[in-house]
Amino acid sequence: FSWAFLSSQYLPQYDFGSLSLGRRGVFALAAVYALALGPLVWTANISPLRANAAVADALRSDPEKDDFFAVVDKFEKALEKGAYGAQEYRLQFIEWVDQQLANVGQVVPEVLPVLAYVDEQAERQIAEAPENAKNWLLVMRHYNYTFAADPTKRLERLGRALELYPRLSELSPTRPHVDQEAGY
Repeated sequence: FSWAFLSSQYLPQYDFGSLSLGRRGVFALAAVYALALGPLVWTANISPLRANAAVADALRSDPEKDDFFAVVDKFEKALEKGAYGAQEYRLQFIEWVDQQLANVGQVVPEVLPVLAYVDEQAERQIAEAPENAKNWLLVMRHYNYTFAADPTKRLERLGRALELYPRLSELSPTRPHVDQEAGY
C-alpha cells in the first residue's frame, strides 16, 4: 500500500526531487514495512497454511496402514495452532475418529483418552458456533457412533445425544437427519 501511494503521488508527475530518502532512508522504510507486515503475514497466511497442511496430511493418512494415534496427533497439532479454519478442522477430525470407531464397539483403554479429547472438541464446536445446526448434528452423531466405545458410559453417551435433540430440532426443524439421528 505504501509503494502504491508513493507511486500514485510521484510517478505521474515524474517529480522525484522532493522524495529524497537516500539509501539509508529506503532501507529504513523497507525495514519498518517488513516489521509492520511480518506479524500480519504470519497470522493471516503462514500459520493457517501450516494448520491446513497438517490437517490435509492427517486426512491423507491410510487408516489401514498408519497408526491411529499418529494420525490423531497430526490433527491435535493442527487444532492447537488456533487458525481461523478450526471449525472445519475440528469437523474433519471428529468425523474421522467417528468413522474409525463407529463399528468397533468397545475400544482398548488406550483409545479412551482420545475419545475424551474428541468429546471435548465436539463440545467446543458447539460452544464456538451455537447457531450452526450442522455442528449440533455432528456432535449428536458423534455420541451415537461412539456410544459403545466405553461400556461404562453407554447410556450417558446416548443420553447426551438425546439432550442435543431439542435445540437441534429448533435450529433446523425441516431437516430429516435430525429426527433420524434422534431415532438412532
